[in-house]
Amino acid sequence: MSLFLVTAASRGVGLELCRMLVARGDRVIACCKRPSTELLALGIRIEAGVDMRSPDSMADLALALEGARLDGIFFTTELPAGIEQQFQVLCLGPVRLARTLRPNLAAGASLFLVGDPRGSATTRTFLELAADLLREEHADLEVVAQPNFAADTQTPIT
Repeated sequence: MSLFLVTAASRGVGLELCRMLVARGDRVIACCKRPSTELLALGIRIEAGVDMRSPDSMADLALALEGARLDGIFFTTELPAGIEQQFQVLCLGPVRLARTLRPNLAAGASLFLVGDPRGSATTRTFLELAADLLREEHADLEVVAQPNFAADTQTPIT
């Protein structure tokens, strides 16, 4: 049974990934600003108050996850307004979080960047850039970018 962290898990793609991972028997830690009723109903560990734009928030998450051994991180997000905020969340957020949680990543862990299929070309570009940066910085980890994830497809895990 693998342990995965899912960001922006309270709704949308993040919530659906949590459901899919739980259904296949994996353990999940869901991160979000505020948990939804649907997320709470899954009965999984939830770390609330996580803001991908805030290094302090990520440091708090690292403290909360001390000792947890993650097999992978799914970076998903609710798209903020404005190009600068999108860059912060979609590109810099995954890079910062991977750096912060590097001690928690098991050997051979995977980093998944998952976007909403309704996302723009800019969204896809930022996710691909984040994937390239993660591949450079974490060459020993598998980095998978799936900027057009649709919930009715299979989970992007091999």
